[in-house]
Amino acid sequence: MVGGATRRSHRRRGLTGARLAGAHWRATGFASVETHGWRWEETHSLEELRDVLDFAPIIEGFDRERDAPLLEALREQYSAEGGVRLTHEPRVILGRKAP
Repeated sequence: MVGGATRRSHRRRGLTGARLAGAHWRATGFASVETHGWRWEETHSLEELRDVLDFAPIIEGFDRERDAPLLEALREQYSAEGGVRLTHEPRVILGRKAP
């Protein structure tokens, strides 16, 4: 993976994650980059879990019909009171182009 190789080469030169990100974004033409994140937990029914997976494509090629048996097995294994408990942690990256 090109990105992974780039990160490894930067690590060998002693750059930390924050400095690496800054160096990368400046090299691609951004003057500044901000990242924002939130984290919360929710309990979802199986149908709500399907909606979450339809909306946020975290499973490549997710198909609610084809993957129904897998979701049912996950529900049986990880079910809490009221459904399946998920931790949501979206990230927003805001970049400003260099003049």
